[in-house]
Amino acid sequence: MMKIYFFSVLVSKLALVPQVASALSERQLFNEREFRSRVSKALESMETILENTRKPVLPEEVEHTYQDKYALVEFVANSGIASYTNALKFVGIDNDTMEKALRWVHESNQTVSLEFDGNMYSELVKEEEGEVTTSTTKKVIESETITTHDNNCESTTETVKVKQPKWDYHYNLHMDFSLIVKSRDEEIKLMDATGSIPFVKTSYYHKQNGNARYHNERFKKDLNLTWLLRMVNGNMSQFTIDRDHESCKTPSRNNNVKKLLEFRSEIFYFAIGLKTFIQRVHKTHQMYDVGATTLNDSLPQISKGEIFIPIVPVFENSTTLSTEDLNELLKLQMKTLDSTTATAIDKYKDSKFTTSSGIILHLISDYIVSLSEQLFDSIEYIEYLLELKLIEAIGKRIDSNDFEKFMKQHNQKFFGRDYAPLPFSRAVQIPGRYPDGVISIESSDMSDDSEPIETLVRKIPAGSNRSMTIPIDAATTVELLGDQYLHGWIQHVWEQSNHGTKDHNLIARAHQFSSYLLVIGVLGGSETFIPKEALILKDKDEVIIPLLSEILPSAKEFKNAIASLSPEQQEFAKAFRAMQLESSVFGICVIPLKPQMENLLNLPEGALTKEIQLMQDLMSLFVEYQIPSDLLSFDGPKDIAAGDRVEAVKG
Repeated sequence: MMKIYFFSVLVSKLALVPQVASALSERQLFNEREFRSRVSKALESMETILENTRKPVLPEEVEHTYQDKYALVEFVANSGIASYTNALKFVGIDNDTMEKALRWVHESNQTVSLEFDGNMYSELVKEEEGEVTTSTTKKVIESETITTHDNNCESTTETVKVKQPKWDYHYNLHMDFSLIVKSRDEEIKLMDATGSIPFVKTSYYHKQNGNARYHNERFKKDLNLTWLLRMVNGNMSQFTIDRDHESCKTPSRNNNVKKLLEFRSEIFYFAIGLKTFIQRVHKTHQMYDVGATTLNDSLPQISKGEIFIPIVPVFENSTTLSTEDLNELLKLQMKTLDSTTATAIDKYKDSKFTTSSGIILHLISDYIVSLSEQLFDSIEYIEYLLELKLIEAIGKRIDSNDFEKFMKQHNQKFFGRDYAPLPFSRAVQIPGRYPDGVISIESSDMSDDSEPIETLVRKIPAGSNRSMTIPIDAATTVELLGDQYLHGWIQHVWEQSNHGTKDHNLIARAHQFSSYLLVIGVLGGSETFIPKEALILKDKDEVIIPLLSEILPSAKEFKNAIASLSPEQQEFAKAFRAMQLESSVFGICVIPLKPQMENLLNLPEGALTKEIQLMQDLMSLFVEYQIPSDLLSFDGPKDIAAGDRVEAVKG
């Protein structure tokens, strides 16, 4: 009896708990040591503005609830938003400009952006041609005596004055930049600067192209401020987390925090770009302005604790700090920003090239980078606490193998006995006979431990008017009348992984003196099995076939992906997806060869069961020599006994 197994694979992407591998990979940039150092410095600074009886602490040091973590993330987010707006005041977004930008966003629904445009280039002023006298030495041979064994030479050296041409190219190195905030209809200049220094390039021996430009560099970048301004209402930030939204998984894994971190990433790289441009300008200044008093000075950097960062994920009596406390922290931030910028400007006030505006821009950019790092680490720290508590509750850090074991146990409890998933390990067997072999699909990890996958099964018995056909070639089709089984397999993978952490293999084994045909293919329709590969297994053969799966988008993901396509593109995408789905059901067809051989040779059922040598000889003739079946089949009367028929076939 032949059997056909079809597989439909549902991939479940896990985003349930923070300690899964996806969450760990997202936290690779979380620097716990640096984070704790910054928080420690901030707590020391906070002692100067809070009463000495108050002791804010990190959440891990005080009991709190899960909902308290949501409140803490909201406090951290609002602290970050307010800190960004305070920092931007030092590059020109003062209270009046902020009010105008808020009207653009809240009243006119316009997009507001911050645009930086910086340029550094050289300009040829004049070209001078002249000569330079150099001294060189040469050897002068006084006398020479040649013998049969060696050469004896006497020589002296003398200094010779040599004139050689040179060309001096006089340049002016220019730098300019501007920073503006703009909407669709209006823009406001926040900051601009220009600088210029002369320098000379000298060429010897040959004339160069005097129009060549040195240090020609342009940097232009925009930062979209719309989200930040939408979060500001008057003098207060209003960030909240929609805890009832379906996308909300944890306090730090939801759409609201996602948008916050997206803006954090944008302003982080915007500040990195500005900081890098000013650094290059300053290095060029050091290279050519030999008379500058700050020749060997580097640009001001923010040392730890120098400018206060108000982003502190702390609790006081199991609650976040109040709005009044946050305002005090922001005042301390402004105070330290004022003093640090004033000191830096005083040091570089005589700079001809970098300019005081450039110094402020570099300092604030550096500070925004620190703000962004602290904001990211604070949110990741809260997710990290969830991980630690869950590991503490479970007693270990779970991986995909642990979760798979959990799901197996869960399924056994959730499903009834007749519907529970079963291990896919099937005997290749004729009813009432010893099995010819076993087929299974097994998963294995790096430890080489393997076990069958568990599948949901539906059996369609033979004779239920649902036969399956196999097209062999354009003119030949084979009809399969055996049992059919539909298997549903739920494969769990981590959210950030396209595939599971395990390898999956189709394993087929044949017993001694047994044989069967294994056909692998896909479902081509409701009644068509399209074969891809086939092989005969016999006499303790074992074959291991790796299964490579490709994850298709879900119906919802597909619908969202084609929403913006043209009608023609949507039709093509739907047709192509239909083709993919039709061929996505993996199929295995198992055909025991003894019953088929008996039918082919006109022998009664079971006639070859004990004819081991005859069966092996027939397999050799058909497979190796491809003897036509007419030369071997029994063609006598139908009432002949089974033993006589077998003897006739033996010849």
